[in-house]
Amino acid sequence: MTKLMISVLIGGGLGALLGYFGKCSSGACPLTANPWRGAIYGALLGGLFYYVSGGSSPASMNKSTANIKLIKEGEFDAEVVQSSLPVVVDFYATWCGPCKLLAPMLDELAGPLANQVKFVKSMWTKRPPCLNALTFKPSPRSSSSRMAKWRTS
Repeated sequence: MTKLMISVLIGGGLGALLGYFGKCSSGACPLTANPWRGAIYGALLGGLFYYVSGGSSPASMNKSTANIKLIKEGEFDAEVVQSSLPVVVDFYATWCGPCKLLAPMLDELAGPLANQVKFVKSMWTKRPPCLNALTFKPSPRSSSSRMAKWRTS
């Protein structure tokens, strides 16, 4: 919550400065018409920036939740490949804004499906070598172990 407040205050302050120092004589410029309007638009843009960037700290992504288990490199074979249940793997990166937005949605989805589907997550940069056979596109990316063919070396 404090990060949101800081983002809104910084956006509002920058908007107010633009409104004060920006010389828009017509009044049609939303950010530079006057300091008050600049502060309002700046605060809205600061809040929007906070939500687009994910709004959570990268450290919180590197933890297991109640519904999704964080797996390390050595656990991938046992947790995913040899699982009796279908597995959804979330490959995430701490710097990825969409990954931060996707994480709570996956956790919410995993709750009711806990007995039918196994949900795990793995850091994108620490993926196991067996995934090199799969062609992944940029993050965020989720994959199902029943739909992919695993190549063993």
